Amino acid sequence: MEKSKVILAITRALQLLCAAVVFGTSVSLAEFLPKLQDLCNSTEKDKYCNLQGLIHAVQFGCFVGAVGLIDAIAGMVSVFLETLVPFIIMLGMDALACVSYLAGGLSIAIILSKAYFDQWGGSRYTQVKADDAFQFLGFIITLVIIILTFLWRRSGKMSSSV
Repeated sequence: MEKSKVILAITRALQLLCAAVVFGTSVSLAEFLPKLQDLCNSTEKDKYCNLQGLIHAVQFGCFVGAVGLIDAIAGMVSVFLETLVPFIIMLGMDALACVSYLAGGLSIAIILSKAYFDQWGGSRYTQVKADDAFQFLGFIITLVIIILTFLWRRSGKMSSSV
């Protein structure tokens, strides 16, 4: 296997790992946060109970994780079965995943900078921060994949379908 394909396979595996973590933590948080919102509303009726923005951002994180999983799996297939996924389709999927990771990461980061979730969330606050960190990591990895694939294809080190 060519050196460029090995590097691309490793980055795709990292992308798959990030997508799996984002999807798993987002689904877990999407189940937990509405219950926390209800608990907070029943005990305190003040500004500390507004978790709606975070709930929506985490639900978007579920979408981001799913898009990342689909992109990573299609990318792994394209590394080993070059003719199955055309280059332009893979580039479009990577771009969608990259933008989704960035949007999801920014939305959670902005909400966490203004929220009081750490008072109520406990260990789930750490899970939200990890979800956010893996979305940014997924963004960086996917951006690296786009750049490497484009440069390698342009220099002729990879076939036209990867």
